[in-house]
Amino acid sequence: MGINYITIDGENFSEDRDNNKVYIDGYQAEIVNHSATSITIRRPNRSGDSTSVKVTVFGAIEIAEYGPYKIDPVFSAYGKFLSSVELGATVVDHNENIFIFENNTPTRYIYKITPDGERTIFGSNPIISMVYDAIVGPNGNLIIFMRQREIYHLDLAHGVDTIAVWATVTRRVSLGDFDSFGNLYTTGARRTDLTVVNQDLSSRLLGLYANDEILWLRVYENFVYVLVEIGTSDEANPKLAIWRHVILDADGNLGDRELVLDWSKTGEFAESEPKTFTFSDDGKIYIGTNHVHPIMYFDPNNGKMDIVYKGILPSSAENLVWGNGNYLYMILGRPNWNLLRLDMGSPENRDFGG
Repeated sequence: MGINYITIDGENFSEDRDNNKVYIDGYQAEIVNHSATSITIRRPNRSGDSTSVKVTVFGAIEIAEYGPYKIDPVFSAYGKFLSSVELGATVVDHNENIFIFENNTPTRYIYKITPDGERTIFGSNPIISMVYDAIVGPNGNLIIFMRQREIYHLDLAHGVDTIAVWATVTRRVSLGDFDSFGNLYTTGARRTDLTVVNQDLSSRLLGLYANDEILWLRVYENFVYVLVEIGTSDEANPKLAIWRHVILDADGNLGDRELVLDWSKTGEFAESEPKTFTFSDDGKIYIGTNHVHPIMYFDPNNGKMDIVYKGILPSSAENLVWGNGNYLYMILGRPNWNLLRLDMGSPENRDFGG
């Protein structure tokens, strides 16, 4: 089950946390909450069909032993990739097919992984350019960003020969996402600002980040969220942060920016590099980093943050993409490039908030 914590119910546990010890198959687990009748531990890096749980309480004569229990693994390598294949933009279509753009030259393969885990080569990118981001467009096909002024379109039903220019903007762009009106918000490297491409494919700069660098962008509900490194920072404008803008109308006009997360206030993650973020259905933000524990959880509604599957996932997380159900897909970065599929549990049972 994809949960971050396991609760053990019992009696006569010590109210002093240090007097309680929990072992899963001999591995000492981290206790995060406790009382005289229950102990909550962080999910350990252990799995199997017959795991044992032992609880010791200082001064007690007996050791409480539970089991055997089945603990399923929370992630698996998915797609049978070789570590030498550098993986880039990743997107999941409405049928849970995964498309991954390879960054190796000169092939630039596009891989397709079907819901049963079978990988095939969908084709080779005919533009012979690195793909930085890809998203599913309103028509179910792919919109592709190659850090060019041209934004490309790929008709999934007819293959890579259909890759063609979809729209052209005034700055080179490498990221983008659609709102519910069909407007595309896109951006690129340093000082490229935010551009909105309307449904008629006309575009305009929004003048919001002309002197800054937008590192990642995603739309959730009625907001555009951006990870930004500010050119000139101050107390009100932290150097590195996630901001959001309310979408005001069907023309893609945005409201003033609102601070969501100041990266300098993320505890042990503050010294790491955030690379990507995505949203679960209930609005929680999952941020991929190069930290030793690569995924940070943040709930913008209450400010709670935590580590996802601490001590279990390898680093680093170059890209995070939600599927259509309970799986989160993570691109594992160098030197061991791979695609990992994470079981995040059903929304009603998912617990990542500490």
